[in-house]
Amino acid sequence: MAPTASVQVKTGHDATFQFTIPAKVAGLAGTKVTVTVHDGGWGAAHDTYVHSVTGGAQTAYPIIGGPGITVQK
Repeated sequence: MAPTASVQVKTGHDATFQFTIPAKVAGLAGTKVTVTVHDGGWGAAHDTYVHSVTGGAQTAYPIIGGPGITVQK
């Protein structure tokens, strides 16, 4: 597990945070990752998630099961 940094909640439905992959993860240690989520309402039907190397292109993927994403300020 890595501590999060630069947490931003926008409009109550969108959030972005960053973390750095810990040193104990061989081959990826020190990689900075950005995660962006969208809470599209009750359930998972309209929620999206994306992660990428910080500064890289991001393409959001729909959440297709489970309870979905909840963004709270």
